[in-house]
Amino acid sequence: MRAIFTKEWTKLKPLVPLCLILLLASAFALWHHVRYLFISVEPESMAWYRFSFLGEKPYSSFLWLYFLVGVLVAVVQFLPERLQGRMKLLAHLPLRPFSLLALHLSMGVAFLGVFALLLSGVLYALIGHYYPAPVGIVALKDSFFYALGSILAYSGLSAAILEKSSKRALLKLTLTLAIGWIYAQPPFGWENLGWIGVGLFLMVLAGESFLRIKDIPLRSPAFFALAFLALGFAGVKGVGFFLNHYTTPLTHYYLFYSPIAKTFVYQRNFGGHQFEYGTKEGETFDRLTYEGLLPFVYWRNFEIQGKLPLEIDGTVFEAEEIKESRLSFAYTPSALKPKEVALLPLINPKAKTSMIPFPEEVLHVKKDAIVAYGEHARVDTKLTQEIATLAADAGVRFPLRHVWGKHTNLKPHDFGMFLADSQGALFNLKRYDNRTTLEAIQTPPGLELFYMYPSENRANHLAGYAIDAMGKMHVLLRENWEFIPLVLPNFDYTSMQFQLIQDPLHYLVRYDNGTEYYAVLFSKDFTLLDTTSFSSANKGSL
Repeated sequence: MRAIFTKEWTKLKPLVPLCLILLLASAFALWHHVRYLFISVEPESMAWYRFSFLGEKPYSSFLWLYFLVGVLVAVVQFLPERLQGRMKLLAHLPLRPFSLLALHLSMGVAFLGVFALLLSGVLYALIGHYYPAPVGIVALKDSFFYALGSILAYSGLSAAILEKSSKRALLKLTLTLAIGWIYAQPPFGWENLGWIGVGLFLMVLAGESFLRIKDIPLRSPAFFALAFLALGFAGVKGVGFFLNHYTTPLTHYYLFYSPIAKTFVYQRNFGGHQFEYGTKEGETFDRLTYEGLLPFVYWRNFEIQGKLPLEIDGTVFEAEEIKESRLSFAYTPSALKPKEVALLPLINPKAKTSMIPFPEEVLHVKKDAIVAYGEHARVDTKLTQEIATLAADAGVRFPLRHVWGKHTNLKPHDFGMFLADSQGALFNLKRYDNRTTLEAIQTPPGLELFYMYPSENRANHLAGYAIDAMGKMHVLLRENWEFIPLVLPNFDYTSMQFQLIQDPLHYLVRYDNGTEYYAVLFSKDFTLLDTTSFSSANKGSL
């Protein structure tokens, strides 16, 4: 055993200076990139925002470095043996084949582990210097998955090199490349721990290649079960990535209400720029007729064509009135996915400036507190204590269930953040002109919020929407933070996208799951007026 370790170390030793050069060069490149990023961004919290909300990780290219080192270790360990015809000699040592290969692979994995520890330490130190502490934890988590990627590359390539059949070796190499491509798609969450099973399968696959040197086939049911599970997991991940990034969902119906025809009209999309226009009663017409029935949608066309002002039911509508009335909110189930690390900008409008500046402070919600980070990515002890005092005075009970807000400064004013505490009580945390407030918000009895989307707008009447624990949609009014439940037949927030559209006369709510399409019309006081539904499988009303 000692002889095997000595031999493997002799083969791997020349890699040490190369890997150290790669490590130092990568560390320098990361430092230069991050330093330039923070020099060019002001305030530095904008770079934190880009990490948290846009997923811009300055170290993401490290994955390919880990892949490269995994490939190098496999090549150095096994390719010379293969090219010089020493594999049979290796396989006939007086040890069980799997035990023998395990000793060889353990040296390679140990080498990759040491490299990963060194690079992870450098990464954590650099990221921790420029970013708040929670980002450093994410960087370490990503380093773990990057290191796992190097083991996948190492094990898969080792299986291909050890395989004596050229056709089977090509097949195993192709399989390794496919698994590597699927694995390289971010993000890397803890739900991806199943890749450990894939790594175990590739190691066993290398063992299968090693057994074939002695013409011993591996027919263990456990091996086939592991192969089924590992390849099934990788296949599901690959299909999911392909569907999310390389397919464009087709919206089959666009539904509107015509204040002229007094009915719902639709645009049906067949794909390939082929459309049909009609009403729920079955009448069809051309595009110009369709647009002529929707003056609040195509109001610019009406204005250019000299058809404004327009009288509807005795009321005259000017272009400016139509323009000012337009407002929409949208929801997709992906909005429920939590951020990998939530660094929430504490928006701080100034009384003497017209635009809201991007704040220098961000908040991170921990299990028992809200921590503020400020200049140089350090904890702002004063602001953290101020928020803690306000929370205690307002009766906030930790841990918080949810924190909602529109976390951008590109808005006309700021509602702040909305906190749902451990008992479901709702609070509003807000900062204005360096003054922080935290107040309780009264909600209707029995209302337990599951999701909330506050959205600031100039009209300042509709303030967003919310979904309760029963899946019911509510509109949020700015005055007294009033929640108004909406009657939406068959609405399922887990699978349906939703859009609320305002015009001078009505509110229109559209929602669909890609197959079933619904539209509900409300008056200005949210009284239900009419509904319709269409199916992509059947033309017309369901």
